Amino acid sequence: MQERRKFSRKNRGATPSVASPDAVRPDSATASPPQPPVSQDDLALRQAKIEKLRQIKAAREQAALRAAEAEQIRQQHEAEIQAAKEQIRQAEDARKAAEEAAREALEQQQRLAELTRQHEDEARRAQEQAQAQARLEAEQAAAREAERLQAELDAQRAAQAAAEQARLEAEERAAHEQARQRAEEEHARAQAELRAQAEAEKQAEAERQAKLERAAFEAQVAAGQASERRSQDQRRSTPSPDQVFAPLEHEPLPPQSRSERRHAGRRTGDTVISNAPAPSVAQQLHANDPWSQLASIQLDPDLLAGNHIITAKREHHAHTAFDVLRTRLLRALSENNWRRVAITSAGKDVGKTFTAANLAITLSRQANCRTMLIDCDMRRPSLHRTLAVDTDLSLGDLLRGDVPPHDYFQKMGENSINAGQQLAFGLNSVVEPYASELLQDRQTQMVLDQIEATYDPDIMLFDMPPALFYDDVMAFRPYFDAVLFVVGGGVTSAKEIKEVERRLGQETPLLGVVLNMAEGTNIERYQY
Repeated sequence: MQERRKFSRKNRGATPSVASPDAVRPDSATASPPQPPVSQDDLALRQAKIEKLRQIKAAREQAALRAAEAEQIRQQHEAEIQAAKEQIRQAEDARKAAEEAAREALEQQQRLAELTRQHEDEARRAQEQAQAQARLEAEQAAAREAERLQAELDAQRAAQAAAEQARLEAEERAAHEQARQRAEEEHARAQAELRAQAEAEKQAEAERQAKLERAAFEAQVAAGQASERRSQDQRRSTPSPDQVFAPLEHEPLPPQSRSERRHAGRRTGDTVISNAPAPSVAQQLHANDPWSQLASIQLDPDLLAGNHIITAKREHHAHTAFDVLRTRLLRALSENNWRRVAITSAGKDVGKTFTAANLAITLSRQANCRTMLIDCDMRRPSLHRTLAVDTDLSLGDLLRGDVPPHDYFQKMGENSINAGQQLAFGLNSVVEPYASELLQDRQTQMVLDQIEATYDPDIMLFDMPPALFYDDVMAFRPYFDAVLFVVGGGVTSAKEIKEVERRLGQETPLLGVVLNMAEGTNIERYQY
């Protein structure tokens, strides 16, 4: 209502008054010439116009009032909408607060349930631990009883083993004594035969020298007689000035071999007198032995020691363990008439090549024991690196028959570590992708039989791949007599050992188990 009064005053000030007729008159300065007097019709028309203007003004005022009322209604409507929104927001906040309270109540309930479950679990675990402790105590009591019984059984077995060991040592001493006596008798017999042979050779050489001297003397006498006859014939005849005297011609000498030229002595006429002694029986046997024809390789003791070949310089106290292993191995092979031994392990990097190389070096010091060490790990050949030898040999070529054995094997050469030359190496530097197929081929058996028949080794050591990684050991099983198993301390598990035994089968003889990487073992107490 107040806005309507302001609006009315504003319009009322802008609208000319209809009460004064002079308001519509023009200014006197700009007025036209006087008009005639207005008639009643004109006045009525003017009054109608003024009335119309008043109506328009009223209509405008009504329209302004309606607009103001509409604006007020709009403002009220907006206020109501804002109030409704505020109520909705408050309701939403209340709903969220209710949900948060419900969620907190649920979480509290869940926490209580979790605590209850934890308490129940702890109670159950405590009960299980008590039961387990009771079982453990019972098992420990049973184990102590079993250990006592086992100790008694071990003591009985140890006594039996000591008695058996004493018997075996007595038998071994007797056998060694008999062998020594036989060796002395054979040596004396061989010495007597050699002396008789030497006497016979000396006598034959003397007779041959006498025959050669008689032949030379007779040749000289015949040459002198012929010269005397030619002199007599020359004195009987008168030589002419143009006679040509030809020199005495001899029969051409037969060609000589390199050894004959090397051992040739002095010549008398056309007869050659040799000063070389006839070869002895031992020299002839050695010359005919295929082992002596093998090429020799030189091993560096420092490089061997750097590669942990402790039996080379024998400076490390653990070399005595390999000496013990050598003695037991020789005894087992001799008792069972075996030659071929496969050396393997369950997994890699436990020292099977290290064991094979050290065992071969210590076997080479055993008199009259020919040993062959062959690198049959064609998956990862490493024996040549362990021995610090550069080679391009291939075991696959040997087994396929592409390379003869005398071009493949190399024996131990002269050395400063007192290793015997009765040790031959079969090195390999070529990886074979089908190693197991090659090892179980019939050609492999033929090659091994040929090697054994030609070189007559006492022991053949085969450095095989790990038994659980590949099937090479199982494929090669028909071609070796027994197996030597290498175990890594802290690496090989009992489950792996049982699996290897299962794969090789109960019929495969196990010579022994070599425990490698046993740093905690006190070996120094076995030294003198």
